[in-house]
Amino acid sequence: MQVAIKMVGTAYLAGSRAEASQNLRTILELLQEKGLGPEQFSFSDEPRHPFYRAPFPSPAYDEYLRTTEGQLFLFFFRKTRPAYEFSPGLVAEGLKHNSLALDLEHVAQHQLPGVFELATALADVTTPLFGGLGFPWEAETAEAEDFNSMLNAGSLDLFRNGPDSVAVRTWFGPAFAAQLDPSTLADLGLAVRPTAWSGLEVDLTLNPWTAPFERLASQKEAFNAHLNGLGLLGDYSRTLLRTPGRHWPAVQAQD
Repeated sequence: MQVAIKMVGTAYLAGSRAEASQNLRTILELLQEKGLGPEQFSFSDEPRHPFYRAPFPSPAYDEYLRTTEGQLFLFFFRKTRPAYEFSPGLVAEGLKHNSLALDLEHVAQHQLPGVFELATALADVTTPLFGGLGFPWEAETAEAEDFNSMLNAGSLDLFRNGPDSVAVRTWFGPAFAAQLDPSTLADLGLAVRPTAWSGLEVDLTLNPWTAPFERLASQKEAFNAHLNGLGLLGDYSRTLLRTPGRHWPAVQAQD
């Protein structure tokens, strides 16, 4: 199974280089604790770069991160199952609307609870405006195609227009969570938990890794309809003319 984890609208790498390095170290420790440590790293997507898919861990990684000035692109890779590509975001002082993306492959069913735990820990570090964990429904149906169209919005799109959909597990940062009523979400059959950083973590069902896709799809549709009714979902139906929900400016004003 594939699993996608995305945290959007995060400033966790926007501080000093020392602060950003510490947050990256925390993220890498979380991966190690789950037995998912990276095996390679890159500071560029250019194969000629001296640190393109270099072995990890490496003293050269720490030295380059510590001494190289300016913005840094950073990627991690793992080939051992479950394999992944991981982009922690752009290391750039002052960049408020950053994004983290972890795309895992060959995740076994029994590993899913641990992956959900990892995603929650990542949200606690990154404290995003919006985040989600999703996985694909492997069926050639319109319902499956709609279910899989989640986590598409990038950081800039999200800030301008809001998200296009919820995920199997969704995080709402404080500015977003302030627009939501947890009791109303619970009435929809959603599993709602407050976070330590004043946000909300919402699952489509209790223990969603055990739920059939049909149930998850139905819950996703109901949750999206609720957010759309609140004017908090963006319209992404036209690629070049995306528009925010009518109440999205209230979230922007608080973020």
